[in-house]
Amino acid sequence: MILNLIILFLGSHAASASNTLFPGQPLSGSETLVSENGIFELGFFSPSGTKHYLGIRYKNITSSNPVNFWLGNRIPITNFLNATLYIDAGELYIEELGSVLWTSNSMKNASDTAVAVILNTGNFVVRDQLNSSMVVWQSFDHPADALLPGAWLGLDMVIGANILLTLYKPPYNCTLMIDQSRKRGFIMFIDGHDYLGTFPDWMVTYEENGSLVRLNDPEIPNEIEFMKLHLGQGFPDNPQNVTAATSEECQAACLSECFCAAYSYHSGCKIWHSMLLNLTLADNPPYTEIYMRIGSPNKSRLHILVFILIFGSIAVILVMLMLLLIYKKRSSCVASQAKMEGFLAVYSYAQVKKATRNLSDKLGEGSFGSVFKGTIAGSTIVAVKKLKGLGHTEKQFRTEVQTVGMIQHTNLVRLLGFCTGGTRRLLVYEYMPNGSLDSHLFSETSRVLSWNLRHRIVIGIARGLAYLHEECRDSIIHCDIKPENILLDAELCPKIADFGMAKLLGREFSAVLTSIRGTIGYLAPEWISGQPITYKADVYSFGVLLFEIISGRRSTEKIQHGNHRYFPLYAAAKVNEGDVLCLLDDRLEGNASLKELDVACRVACWCIQDDEIHRPSMRQVIHMLEGIVGVELPPIPASFQNLMDGYDSDLYSVEV
Repeated sequence: MILNLIILFLGSHAASASNTLFPGQPLSGSETLVSENGIFELGFFSPSGTKHYLGIRYKNITSSNPVNFWLGNRIPITNFLNATLYIDAGELYIEELGSVLWTSNSMKNASDTAVAVILNTGNFVVRDQLNSSMVVWQSFDHPADALLPGAWLGLDMVIGANILLTLYKPPYNCTLMIDQSRKRGFIMFIDGHDYLGTFPDWMVTYEENGSLVRLNDPEIPNEIEFMKLHLGQGFPDNPQNVTAATSEECQAACLSECFCAAYSYHSGCKIWHSMLLNLTLADNPPYTEIYMRIGSPNKSRLHILVFILIFGSIAVILVMLMLLLIYKKRSSCVASQAKMEGFLAVYSYAQVKKATRNLSDKLGEGSFGSVFKGTIAGSTIVAVKKLKGLGHTEKQFRTEVQTVGMIQHTNLVRLLGFCTGGTRRLLVYEYMPNGSLDSHLFSETSRVLSWNLRHRIVIGIARGLAYLHEECRDSIIHCDIKPENILLDAELCPKIADFGMAKLLGREFSAVLTSIRGTIGYLAPEWISGQPITYKADVYSFGVLLFEIISGRRSTEKIQHGNHRYFPLYAAAKVNEGDVLCLLDDRLEGNASLKELDVACRVACWCIQDDEIHRPSMRQVIHMLEGIVGVELPPIPASFQNLMDGYDSDLYSVEV
């Protein structure tokens, strides 16, 4: 694991600038707000010298690599001098050249006189001007990759959201969230894989019955000054040799320097300033000892202690307070002539028509619109989806499409840009050369997918759904999981399409979804009964899809196997009888791992249980499919039979 550790000690400094953003007084360009104690400032900052972002940082920092706490969904500002932050009726807005790039979406109504204040803790809050306890929005509820002392992670009952940290640093996609099942536990997700860790008790305090973990302030008495680490591959980079006769003198030399991050005494004294790079931990000898500084006996000088972890490739999880954002640059496939709005390219309708040759090369039509093949930036092939219906207003659509555009995962189709104007709503996606999964499963002319490939595809789909459900800042329910919405790239890696449509279509989403008769076999019973829809509806659809991947046949086909007229019901019965090989696609001629097949069939049965309480989460599905946990024999669900009895038989038109 590569550990980049920064320890920063900042003294109090009197503030000369305002700490408050008032209505009608926007913050522009290089202007900043400064906390009353002079420690924090808020403004548009540039980590790389090019694009700027709204963030909070330490005002009097002298490091060449300052720590920033990004706000505004990390929306990049391309025209720095023409960007403004302002407050209106309790809502924060980032605007550039007249276009709103981001709004705070405060959770409750605020007065027209509400103000935004950067507090002495570094928390940026929107609150009533007369009643400071009436806070309607705060940055501590929306961390990006960094966490300040006093901030929190976990399930916030007030806003009803799971607060977590995220890092996008190619080739990694990382998320840190609280593990509610373990005291001081956390889970780190790295590109679909999860790793467990535990915060030391001095670092965090539990609140709200353990649902929230608050980061302790280092000013709280702390007897620990150094943490001993065992390194497996020598010393970190860039050590500085210091004259010291003993380990105690070496430690004293480190304590005497404000920015000393660690020391080691091994045939001489070495210390490191600000950063520790290239740390590989070792559980067993031989190893090298290094002492990482985490406290100071001089409490009057200690104002802030920040750890930054950058993830490496080994599966050893260290204590973690915050993640460092390395902004993921836009893909080279974005057309140079397209304007940028946040993370996405904005195309005119003329550009889209030219790229798609007047929408002439139609790839297919799904539940939410038609898809056309196009070419941008000269040679980059894209897929353009023309949405049905108007959905949101143009302003709302732009806001929601920015949210969807930030969702990126190996197993999700990437949104590159969009076009909006009048009644037109078009989305530009990366192109998937191997088409949709249904063309490979159900076509007699396509090549047969091997069992190993099917198993890999299933796990990839599960990881994509787990990311949508558990790792996005706002949990996303797909609502339309089926083979047509699983696309395959050049390496046959599965990618989920059409996620986030509920955000983009607004009230029209449910009407569009339930009017698609061919989708009905994938809908959970709660869709039919009118019960509230949760992420477990996606789990149900995944179970149906899993049976189709196993068998190579549509689950909506009618069959005649004894008393069973519906394949999933027949499959559930066979799973309980222990006869799963008969469910395998005949074209595979029995070439499959019987153990993996049995587990996959059991998982599918658990996913399609009538009561959502009995369905597993997608994270549990991954663990079962990968053999991390066992899978009990599931009961036979009755939901498919109920669907058959409740709908006209022409919904299921194929007799076999």
